[in-house]
Amino acid sequence: SRVWTSLSAGSTATMSITKTEIPFNSVTFKTTAAVEDVELTVTESNSRPAAAKTSYPGKAYRYVEVKKTNLKDTDVASVAIKYKVERKWLAENNALADDIVLLRYDRNKWNELKSVLASSDEVYYYFEADSPGLSVFVIALKAELPEEEKAVVEEAASAANITTNESALPGEEEAAKGKGKGVLYIAMAIIVVAIIIAAVGFMRLKKRNIPLSTDSGSKEEK
Repeated sequence: SRVWTSLSAGSTATMSITKTEIPFNSVTFKTTAAVEDVELTVTESNSRPAAAKTSYPGKAYRYVEVKKTNLKDTDVASVAIKYKVERKWLAENNALADDIVLLRYDRNKWNELKSVLASSDEVYYYFEADSPGLSVFVIALKAELPEEEKAVVEEAASAANITTNESALPGEEEAAKGKGKGVLYIAMAIIVVAIIIAAVGFMRLKKRNIPLSTDSGSKEEK
């Protein structure tokens, strides 16, 4: 743990972590208000901490909990986290560094954080991430969509690729209409995204056996 006697508003504080079993290397936070006797405690676990009501659906590397004393959520403006993942663990799980995500548990759900691969050595990959606050985190492999939802997404993506190829213009026309083609592709991309969202939503509703009305003017059957 680390204690700060006092921190002024707008100041930045860093807790460096040297214990090798904890996958966080450091936690840096910026304050929004003056605070006193602040303490951070960082712990790690292979299983979900009690503070998180649900486990992350993907393959978890480590759960990390950052407990804070005399520091409210509203006292924290932003957080920067540096963390590491063993190369050996990735190899054992047939995964790559690009498959790693850092998520924070907040408002009863896991929220993926913006994270980048910063460096690596013979033992670890080192990452850096930004977070809006401190709580429970999980370093994990990105969870895959259920098979049915994945099939819908892949089918929509394939259809988009076919449409794009068929829309290609000959060389001279393409040069003359380059700007219009760019606008067309953007519109097509928006339509494809809308199709994917609608399809995934339909699959989830279908799983829950929720009846869908085919007539907007009809009433729900009882």
